[in-house]
Amino acid sequence: MGSILKNILKNSSTRILIIIFVSFLIVVVYFISSSYYSQLTNLEAKELTKLESIAKTLSNQIDGSMHQTLYNTFKEKDAITSNSLFTNKSIINFYQLKM
Repeated sequence: MGSILKNILKNSSTRILIIIFVSFLIVVVYFISSSYYSQLTNLEAKELTKLESIAKTLSNQIDGSMHQTLYNTFKEKDAITSNSLFTNKSIINFYQLKM
C-alpha cells in the first residue's frame, strides 16, 4: 500500500493535482462555514426584531400601578409560581385575561 502511494506521489502532475484538490476543498469549507455563520447572524437579528416588536406591543397593555404592586410584592426572580399567590382580585383578572 505504501509503495502505491509513493508511485502516485512521484509523478509531479499528480502532486499538483492533489495540491489543487486540497486547496479547493479548503476554500469550499471556508465559504460554507462563512455563509452558515452569516445566515445564523441574520436569523438571530430577525428573531430579536420580532421579540422587540412583541415586547413593544405588550408594553402598551400593562397597567403601571398593577405592575408596581407586583414588583413590590414579588422581588425575587421566579417568585410567582401560581395564581393563588395574588391577593388582589383585579390583578388576578387582569393577568388571566392577558394569558
